[in-house]
Amino acid sequence: MKFNVFILCVFMILSNLSYAQIVFEKSWESAQARAKQEKKHIFVDAYADWCGPCKQMAKEVFTDVTVGEFYNTNFISVKIDMEKEGTAFASKYSVDAYPTLIYFDADLKVVNKNVGSLGVSQFLNLGRRIVQKSPELETAKTNFKKDSKDAAFAKAYMYEFLKTNDMGEASNVAQKYLNNIPQEQHITAENLEFLYFAALKKTKYLDYAYQNREKVLQIKSGEIILKQLILEVYTPDLKEAFAIKEEVAKKVENIKTKIQKKYPIDAPAINAKIDMVYAQNFESDNMFKYMDIYYSKYCINSKEINASISNFLQSPKDNALILQKIKVWSERVESMEKNTANMLNTVDILKRLGYKKEALAKAEEAKSIAKDAQETKQAEKYIQELK
Repeated sequence: MKFNVFILCVFMILSNLSYAQIVFEKSWESAQARAKQEKKHIFVDAYADWCGPCKQMAKEVFTDVTVGEFYNTNFISVKIDMEKEGTAFASKYSVDAYPTLIYFDADLKVVNKNVGSLGVSQFLNLGRRIVQKSPELETAKTNFKKDSKDAAFAKAYMYEFLKTNDMGEASNVAQKYLNNIPQEQHITAENLEFLYFAALKKTKYLDYAYQNREKVLQIKSGEIILKQLILEVYTPDLKEAFAIKEEVAKKVENIKTKIQKKYPIDAPAINAKIDMVYAQNFESDNMFKYMDIYYSKYCINSKEINASISNFLQSPKDNALILQKIKVWSERVESMEKNTANMLNTVDILKRLGYKKEALAKAEEAKSIAKDAQETKQAEKYIQELK
């Protein structure tokens, strides 16, 4: 009896070890054979050995215990290097960015294709949706099929894919919706979101938006969305340049030149952000210099600027030179949107710089425009500290 219990314990331990991470088949051929025999879906990690996001998923996502348990139970998984043994596969299934996560049913029909890396929860949710067919997705699909011109149905269906970061399918839904309505309706407050996701796969939508830039700018946050979209379109090229690292500066300059040529009005702001990101990755000594250029002169997204301000304000030690710079950023945010929260950021910076009189006056002004009790309380706290 004791021996049988011992064998059972060993079996359980070995079983748990086998599920500690995704177990990948040795080849695409063996994965197909197993899937057919076991009537399971196939998950393919289409990667390249130089790809940074691919390595990150391999290290942090595929090794997760919960991921391993779910994928080993529900999928036959295989990793294929698209630039070595997978060139024919890449051509057949149109893989041109890494990683591309492709899901097949047992009959080798592609049921989902996700371009880009995912975190643990997103990767799990994507897998669950494929094998479990969420009722929300099925309902959204049915409604959209009934009327693909209905913006509410299209948005509900698109958002089901966005829940799992499936940008490919979200873009497909957006394209289908836009293709079924008159082009002159594409640039509206309601439809600009569809235009954004459609353009992630088909740049003709971005080109149309840029040709009608003035109309886009009349929509709330339209300029922010347009600039972000242009950057998103070139992000895969930037990621590839950063990952390979050979002549990265030259490659980045080539990308910036393309942006300048095609989108001259918005290029200065977009290229300033690219300079900042490049410095963060390759020239840390110049990082703040490029951050200051971007946030002081070009960035028009107050939330983006505030996020960087908050990061600096969380530092245990104050640097007077940096505080002077981010004071300019904070005042710029105030000029975009004057509210209590934005003004109190400036108050905090002034206080740290020792400008108590100026900080007190601004804190009292912030209190005067407070919209609720919580904002009033926050302003009063600064006022008491500065008196």
